[in-house]
Amino acid sequence: MTTIRQLFPRIDITPFTNILRNISRAVEGFNKAIARSDQVILSGWLPHATTPDFEESVFLDPAILDLRLEEFYRDNWIAVRHTLLSSVSKHNIDDEAKATFEEAINCHEAGFYRSVPRLIFPELERLGRITWHKKDEPGKMISSLHELQRSSGEVIAEYADGGGMFTYGLIEKLTNHMYKKLKTKESIEAISRDPVPNRHACIHGIVTYSTMKSSVNALIMADFAFLAVSTATTQREEK
Repeated sequence: MTTIRQLFPRIDITPFTNILRNISRAVEGFNKAIARSDQVILSGWLPHATTPDFEESVFLDPAILDLRLEEFYRDNWIAVRHTLLSSVSKHNIDDEAKATFEEAINCHEAGFYRSVPRLIFPELERLGRITWHKKDEPGKMISSLHELQRSSGEVIAEYADGGGMFTYGLIEKLTNHMYKKLKTKESIEAISRDPVPNRHACIHGIVTYSTMKSSVNALIMADFAFLAVSTATTQREEK
């Protein structure tokens, strides 16, 4: 079999092989990021920049990963709090949204876990209304936040800069779970088993989200949703 070097004996192909090697590593890292994201979601948590990089064996067992993540978020809350607040402070959103998020952080820290998603969902609707609808339409209801769902796909590149593994699962949860309408008994039962808060279940009192896990998930999703709003706002301002 003829090799590339035999075909081009006088050409230094080292730069090209280095490029191919780097592409291969990037693809491998991309696939690993998606796999890790899926594994975290399977354990009932949302992937995020704060998600620790445990040894591979932990990620392969959803029950063990669940326990380790709960332990991590309890024992490292101060660092997690700082990361979340720092992230939200950089988003192009108004001061009201940032103040509400800080109140949600404080509720979580005080153990008032029920309060966190009940603060987050109405704030997302307020922020979405002033971002995508005319300000003179205060009664415009956007409980499905289709614009937010579409804009979430545009933040992949920004989130990938922070590690990437948390982007893809968050988009899936935002589009297929967070704003899913509950129309059947089966859909309600499925939603009630998921510790990631659902807007319809939360606002209408169908499911009570009272655990530390659901509270952390609500904060993580808010950070991501705020980034999606921030991205849309920045793009509009640039245009």
